[in-house]
Amino acid sequence: MKKFIAVTTVAATLLAFPVAAFAKSYSLAELKALAQESGYTVQETRGQLVITESAVPTTPSTPSTPTTPPKDDTKTENADFKLYPAPIERSFGKDNVVQNKITVYADYITSGKSQIIGGHSVDITDKVTWEIKKGTPISVDKKGIITATKNGEYPVTISYNGKYMDLVLKVTGYQLKNGKHSAYVIINSGSATKTR
Repeated sequence: MKKFIAVTTVAATLLAFPVAAFAKSYSLAELKALAQESGYTVQETRGQLVITESAVPTTPSTPSTPTTPPKDDTKTENADFKLYPAPIERSFGKDNVVQNKITVYADYITSGKSQIIGGHSVDITDKVTWEIKKGTPISVDKKGIITATKNGEYPVTISYNGKYMDLVLKVTGYQLKNGKHSAYVIINSGSATKTR
């Protein structure tokens, strides 16, 4: 069995490299350490590494207690936020069925008298509304799991608390495997956050 290293790039493109290509220069432990030192998320399963870009963009902020999750302030008067869909994460289930998951963040700053006071990101995946034209062969559930039933490019809109963003999701490699939909999905393009 050939082992691969998969990397999700900034453009959310999945690249797979045979581990043997790196074995002469680096061990798996060294590759894992290098990726983590560079700010990437690393998952190791059965002798394989999956390296992905860190999902949450960092914004300078006032340090908070690590045990207290950030409060969702997007509904307060002084909060301004932008929607940020993180690069799509992929996992492989039984029968090598590809599952795609998108996480959506509200990146916001709190300001007062024309100066930035602080800011942070909040995972709002389960709170966003997905607007997808009826009959489109793609859907997204509350957990961000994407189900596609046909290759192609599909416009979708995410909205939350009066703001929205248009995206184009590109589906490739669609297959029906043992009754389960399997495909690769990437964010092909997206608009800036807009207010309704």
